[in-house]
Parts: sequence; C-alpha cells; structure tokens
Amino acid sequence: MGKKILIVGAGLSGLTAAAYLSKKGYQVTIIEGSSKIGGRAKSFHYKGYRFDLGASMILMKDVFEKVFSELGTKLEKELNLIDCNPIYRLIYSDNKELDIPHGPNKMSEILEKHEKGSGGKYLNFIKNKAILYNLFVNKIMNNHYKNHLQLIKAILKEKNRWSFVKSISWSLNDEICKIVKNPRLRIALMFNVMYCGTSPVKAPAMLGVLDYAEQKYGLQYSKGGIGEISKALWRISKKNNCKIYFNTKVKKVLSSEGKVSGVELMNGTIMNADKVIYSAPLANAVQKKIIPKKWISKNPLKMKMSCSSINLYLGINKTLKNIKPHTLFMVDDFYDNLKDIFDNYKLSDKFCFYIHSVSQIDKSALPKNNKKGQTIVVLAPTPNLKHKITSEEIKKIEKTIYKRISNYIGENFEKLIVAKKIITPMQWEKDSHLYKGAILGATANTFQMLTFRPNITTKIENLYLTGSDIYFGAGMPLALACGRTASQLIINE
Repeated sequence: MGKKILIVGAGLSGLTAAAYLSKKGYQVTIIEGSSKIGGRAKSFHYKGYRFDLGASMILMKDVFEKVFSELGTKLEKELNLIDCNPIYRLIYSDNKELDIPHGPNKMSEILEKHEKGSGGKYLNFIKNKAILYNLFVNKIMNNHYKNHLQLIKAILKEKNRWSFVKSISWSLNDEICKIVKNPRLRIALMFNVMYCGTSPVKAPAMLGVLDYAEQKYGLQYSKGGIGEISKALWRISKKNNCKIYFNTKVKKVLSSEGKVSGVELMNGTIMNADKVIYSAPLANAVQKKIIPKKWISKNPLKMKMSCSSINLYLGINKTLKNIKPHTLFMVDDFYDNLKDIFDNYKLSDKFCFYIHSVSQIDKSALPKNNKKGQTIVVLAPTPNLKHKITSEEIKKIEKTIYKRISNYIGENFEKLIVAKKIITPMQWEKDSHLYKGAILGATANTFQMLTFRPNITTKIENLYLTGSDIYFGAGMPLALACGRTASQLIINE
C-alpha cells in the first residue's frame, strides 16, 4: 500500500481528503498555490471588516456532522454555529418583502395565505424531496460509481427508484409551476438552485432537494467566518502530521510507467508520491496542461460552465436592520434575467442580486472601533466570460445595485460605504483559476451530474480528482463529500 499522498489545493475537498487520510496514518502533503487555506470558502479582512470570499452559510448540516463525526470529533465542538432565521428575505421590485422561515409547516402556511391550495401541494413536494434527499445522501454519496451503468443498477435496486427517474426527467420549474401560480412565489421556491450554478428553468427537479435541506436543517453561519470550517479540517490534519506548502504552484502532474508518480512545481522541484489527489479547479488544469485531458473520463473544457458574478465587499458605517443575513433583491422579469445569464450570455438592465450580511449575527466581522456598522457582501450573477464584460458595464452594475438598495432603505446607500473591494469575473478567472470565471465550475443539469461529470477516479493509476468540476459538483457539502469519497477509495484499495 502506497502511503505517500500529495494533495494539490487546500480547498474544502482537499482538506477533507487530507483529514481522512492523515487520520489513517498516510503521509499527507498539501500543495497550495495561495497563502491561505480554504479556496473560495475562506474569509479575509479589508480595512478592519471581515468578509467571506464566496460561500457564507452552511447548507446540509447533516453532511458536515457526519464528516466531523467520522474524523473523531463533533461539528459543534469544532464550530460555533449560529442559526439563520429567517432563512432568506426576498425583496421584490416594489419593495414588498417575503421572509422564508425555517420549517416546512411554516412555509406551507405562508404559501397558503398567498394562494389557496398551495400549502398542501408544497408539503407533498417536501415529502417527495425528503425521499430523494435520503437516497442521495445515504446511497449515492456513500458509494462511488465509475460509469452510468453502475449508477443505474444501484438506483434500480432502490425502493424509490421511480421517484429518482422522474426527478431527472423534468425541470424544477415545471414542478414548481404545479404548486404555485404566483410568479413571485415560484421564484421563492426555486432561486436557490443557482447555488449549483444553473438556471432554475433548466435544472432537473432533483435539485429541489435543496429546498428540503433548507427546511429540514436550516442554514447556519460559523462564527468567526466561513473560513473556520477549513481551519477545523486543517487542525485535524495537522494533528496527524499532515504538511502544507503555501504559495507553491504546480507545473504539471507527472507519470511513470503508466502511473502517476508525483508533480513538478513551477520552480522545477519534483515531488514524488504514491498517490496524487488534484483538488484545484480541473478545467483550469486541463486548459494549462497541468493534467493531460486524455487521463480524465470527460473533458471539462467541453462542459457547459456555470455563471460568473460581480462581488462587492462593502463595509458601511450604519446598521440596516431590514437587510437580513441572507437577503435577495429580485426582479419581476426573473425568467428574462436567467435567460440572459445562462443562454444569451449578456447583461440584463434589471437583474437580481444576493446579499449576505453576517455582521447582523456575528459582530466579530466588524472593526473593533465600529460595532455600529455592517458588512454587506453583494453577489450579482453575470454570464461567464463567454461574455467579455467591460469596465463600463461593471460600473453600471455597481451603480444599479446602489440605486436599488437606496430605494429600499430610503436613503443614499453609497454614502454609507467606508470600505469597498470588488471582484469581477476576470479576477475570478485569474486569481481563483476558475475557467471562464465560472464561480461554481461546470453547471449542474441532467447531463452534467454525477457520472456525466469527470469522475473522481481517472484513466491513469494513482490520480484522483476532487472539486467543483467533479462528480458531485459545487457547494461546500458536496466538496466535503467528494474529498471523503476520494480518501475512502484510497483507503479501501
């Protein structure tokens, strides 16, 4: 059994694999290109304010609990979690608000109040998604399928197999339209699949499991920043003698006699290993020939990529109580906005955007001398770099966001800003190595899920893949699942 493991990338999937393998006695070394762990799930400070770079809230808490339990600890011991309730606040174009509560019965009551008969339909929807969620978490996420045939055989053995088949054969939008007629309520029930980098119109009904997960387990924030998750995984790995090299970039993955044998660094150093787990963005690795595409089950450069985003990291000198930890500013022409982003690859004049404001529940995100202020992170979805966005377009988007928030709060929002940092699609591509600036890697649709994506195992021995372009897809719980699966494949050899 080869005991020397190299992991390229200290994002959540790489850190999870490192924690499992080092706990089993493997000699694990992580190679990280930046100066910090966490990938896009990290926090940073700017002018005294703490911001989360990408992900902000924990979804599918049960997956996190399982991983930390298997690593010999408890989630609540490693992280100080704060419940987010309401889960979201939706603000429509006329500034009317809809708060999404935690709990399916509460959500059912809200729907029934707005549209008679929809409450019961929604509860049936959640009941069905509970079946699919349990199938996904307990069956699919606990096993590894190398090809379509293996996956199909496993699904067909399940009692609820036809629920699964139906869930991938029609869209989430079609299913939601059978529950509610009101367009605003439809948006409330399906916008969250954009977490997977896909349009709710094109997303398979299977992704409605996100609604179930939110209602069953709620959303949580890790006090101290989302980067605390990475730190917790690293503590476990470090305790088990895992090593890490920061600011170290890989030139290419090496092979010898038909097997992967290690990596070559940009400075020419050769690092040998018995196994290599590549957890950095795969499409970038193939594009830059770090990994030959012939080694991979599916070429990620030929996959449809997710959307990009313009992110504004803002520190303001006032607390806006109406801006909740999770707030979404919606537009009535939501479907047109989605079509522009995912199909037409152009910017909409009117667009939805998302805000996470963690200082509302965690004052440690604020400067020590300004506890009356607030952190505001705005994420405005845009087409990926198939659309070459200009600096003028970025400025227009920024001004549109300020105007929309100002209209809602009744004062000039821009004048409240005392700290500002912007990340554009070009920066996502350059600094985070995301192909086409796609913030969630390859988009999730029926033919880009699980065995339709690049697999964790490869066509060459001793190379394993994890990350948002791989198998399970994008999102923190799926990153943990991917790292866990890769490590189990090595341990079980």
